[in-house]
Amino acid sequence: MELVKSKSTLQMAITGETEAIVKYDAYSKKAKDEGLPNIAYLFDALVQAEQIHNRNHYNALKSVSEVQFTPTIPPKIHVGSTLQNLQDSIKGEQYESKNMYPDFIKEIRDELREENGRVAKLSFAWAEEVELGHADALKIALKALESGHDLDVQAIFVCRVCGNLVFNEPEEFCSVCGHDQRFFMKINRSGDEK
Repeated sequence: MELVKSKSTLQMAITGETEAIVKYDAYSKKAKDEGLPNIAYLFDALVQAEQIHNRNHYNALKSVSEVQFTPTIPPKIHVGSTLQNLQDSIKGEQYESKNMYPDFIKEIRDELREENGRVAKLSFAWAEEVELGHADALKIALKALESGHDLDVQAIFVCRVCGNLVFNEPEEFCSVCGHDQRFFMKINRSGDEK
């Protein structure tokens, strides 16, 4: 059974996350150009985290529709200074957490009774919570930059299940999805996982 509202909202979520991936990749390059390798590292980790959201959304989309979907991305992403990019990123992550994902969950409320509708709700619920954590990490980077410093971080870990991001040491259990420490991947400095 195709769930029409869930299909539409999942496609919007995939488009938004794909745009964030492209944007964060460009922001990482800008931070590297400005001599801010740790802020670039944070943006690289965010790319990985947003890819996890997209994977979860695509899996949920497969459960509600047989239609293939490819998101349309704006041809040009505006890249400002790293300070501006951090401010833009915080604003975007807060919007997703406080508005976009809660609205998406409301939109598919009637379809959540269906088994395959629950997969979409879980994907949205994880993303809603994780995006707030991403905003908090970006605020730490912004505060460091406003103080004239790069972000002070030795390592960044991302949960492979939900995209939760943590600095320096993975938690025993993911605070968002509950999976244990083995599900965290350490992001290396080029953005690839180890």
